[in-house]
Amino acid sequence: MNLKKIDKLICEFNSCEELLRDLGRNNYEETFKGDVFERLTQLFLQTYPEYQTKLKNVWLGHQIPSKVLKKLNLPRDDFGIDLIAESREGSFWSVQSKYRSSRDKALTYTQLSTFFNLSFVNTNKISLALVAHTSFKPIKNKRFLNN
Repeated sequence: MNLKKIDKLICEFNSCEELLRDLGRNNYEETFKGDVFERLTQLFLQTYPEYQTKLKNVWLGHQIPSKVLKKLNLPRDDFGIDLIAESREGSFWSVQSKYRSSRDKALTYTQLSTFFNLSFVNTNKISLALVAHTSFKPIKNKRFLNN
């Protein structure tokens, strides 16, 4: 992930909506679009007042300190958790950031099951799982994901 390139692109737009429209219109690689949306999610959690007051750290996958991964019993490789946030009280949140060019299709249970397994089966140290996505529709079969 090239954060300088991603941050430069993000700064070109006056709103998230403009950036998302640009990502949908241009022929960026899908991986790059996903990386941009992950960074946008991180920046949102770091700066939006509701989250800024609750969170001490918000790390992209490659930024998560080894000691935090070990504490949470999570692999270094990306298996579905895109970001980890640490609350001011010391609890941890897992974050899945899903960019989809087709914003009229809902995310499905299958697309999120690995994320939820890593968050709540693989570890008991995650207090909240957050899904950020670009779809206008709610998650399909969300009831199977518990809370």
